[in-house]
Amino acid sequence: NSDVIISATAPGIIPATLTLRGNKNLLSEVEKSYELGYRISPSKNLSFDFTTFYVDYDRLETQEFFPPILSLNPLGLFLNLEFDNKASGTVNDRLKLSGSYTHLQLNLQNLPGSKARTQPSEGESPEHQYKLHSSLNLSKNLEFDTMLFYTDAATVPNYTRVDLRLGWHVT
Repeated sequence: NSDVIISATAPGIIPATLTLRGNKNLLSEVEKSYELGYRISPSKNLSFDFTTFYVDYDRLETQEFFPPILSLNPLGLFLNLEFDNKASGTVNDRLKLSGSYTHLQLNLQNLPGSKARTQPSEGESPEHQYKLHSSLNLSKNLEFDTMLFYTDAATVPNYTRVDLRLGWHVT
């Protein structure tokens, strides 16, 4: 929140001064988070989790340019709404299956009075994500896991990823 003044002089050029000015009225960012969840276990080997998150960030800092002063102002607003649903079950003593779906909705905006040079981008985070996971115990100390992930468009095109894991317990 303090000012920094940098003076520079190059030979043959008029002396220049750059001032980086802090904002003495800058307040801490505020986050209000709410989570609501419910788990259903219709049997010993099967469960479903339903969870929703709501996060409200206020007074986020933005970099705003006021020639010749660069300052930080608390004029950003970020709202996040996320649904996360998960199901898991044990098929038998050796095989476990699980899957999940996540929906993310963002509402980003500069507050009135902001002089931020860029607008917040809501398309940088994926809106839909899916995950399937199987875990198979091949023997007492050998495991094989398969994970399938799908993520919709964000800053990169939609993609699907498959991870395989072979685990060995020494003891």
